[in-house]
This record gives sequence, structure tokens and C-alpha cells, in this order.
Amino acid sequence: MFKKTVGLCLIMVLTACFGGYSPDSSFYRLTPLSEPNQVFLASKSIAVTKVGLPEYLDRPQMIMLDDNSPKIEIAEFNRWGEDLSNMIQRKMVADLSKYLPKSKIINAAEEVQPTALDVRIEIVRMDMTKQGQAILEARWYIDNNSGKVLDSGKFTQSSDIKPTYADYAAAASNLLSEMSLVIAQALSHI
Repeated sequence: MFKKTVGLCLIMVLTACFGGYSPDSSFYRLTPLSEPNQVFLASKSIAVTKVGLPEYLDRPQMIMLDDNSPKIEIAEFNRWGEDLSNMIQRKMVADLSKYLPKSKIINAAEEVQPTALDVRIEIVRMDMTKQGQAILEARWYIDNNSGKVLDSGKFTQSSDIKPTYADYAAAASNLLSEMSLVIAQALSHI
């Protein structure tokens, strides 16, 4: 009986190792702005200090929502190439540097330097829907070096896309660049 049980277990293990198929994972990144459509000539020192995410987005897997259902679909094989909060923070630094070429923009997670202004971002929503929408909703804040909020705003924008993860990553990059433009404009007036 013991030999039969061991033999059966061995067959099951070998079947699981050789018989199963797992699709390849795809990894995506947020791309920086290629060419700004507007430039502000303000000369300031600015740190992008924080990007907050809701818990449902704070994961490596990409997600898809259905406007007609409360269900969140987690795409196990479609993932962000790195921590989403860090990636957004680096993208914002890159984009703001292009919109404000005379300003010094740093990533506070990578450099510790005193700056005159800090930018904080709280992502409320950064979703793709089965209905073919990429949606970005966020709040942003500009603080002086003593922590006083000098300006703030809410950014809400959507884009029609094919409901694929590659299209979503590209649309999310574009929506974040549009938000960067709004923040750059606010920074140029402070």
C-alpha cells in the first residue's frame, strides 16, 4: 500500500510539473513625456515628495474595472515593471523638468536637498475599464519649505482606449503628462 501511495504521489508531482502551462507575464512602464507642447520659463527649486495610491492600486498587478460591476479584476500576468508609486513619482519629475526647463526638479525619494517648493500627489483613481476608458483622478498640492500649502487642485481626465493593458499603460502615461502640465502651470505662477 505504501509503494502505491508513493508511486501515485510521484505521478501527480510529475504531471503537475510537466503538464501545466502558465502564460508569459507582460510588464509595463510609464513613459516620460517626449516633447512638451508648452514650456514655462520659471526658475525654481522643486521636489516631488510623495505619490499616494489607494490600496487597490498599490500592487504589481494591473487592474481592470467594469463600470457595471463592483468587481475589480486583477491581471496576474500583466504587471507594472516596478512599484507604481515610485514610477509615477519619477515620471512626474521627468515631465515637470521638461515643462519647466529652467527649474531644478528633484525626486525626494532619491535625493535629499532643500527646495523652495514641494509637490505632493494623491492618486484617487488610475483605472482601465472594460468599456474602453482610461481614467485618472488625483489631487495635487504645492507646499513651501515650511509645509504651507500654496496651491492645490484636482485633476480628473479620461481617455478612450482599446481595453488592453498596453493601451492602458500608454494612456496612463499621457494622462499623467496632462496632469504634469497643470501642475507646471501652477508652479510657474508661484
